[in-house]
Amino acid sequence: MENESKKGYWFVALVVVIIVVAAYLALKNEASAPTDDQTGAVGGVCTQDVKRCADGSYVSRVAPTCEFTACAEPLNPNTEVPADWNK
Repeated sequence: MENESKKGYWFVALVVVIIVVAAYLALKNEASAPTDDQTGAVGGVCTQDVKRCADGSYVSRVAPTCEFTACAEPLNPNTEVPADWNK
């Protein structure tokens, strides 16, 4: 009788270990999985793509939202420059 209770104990212990290992692996894979949203955020790091602005310059994504930074406003050649602009 005592031998059967030891077998039952080891079986329960084995099942508990299997459940704990499976839960650990599932949580580990979920935490490291890349996101599938449209922002490009993967584990707190943004993708390295760039966007070309109208003036020919490029902007990249900025964490934490991984949105592209705003393009510079194009200069209007008809705008008057103040006399003290470089002071």
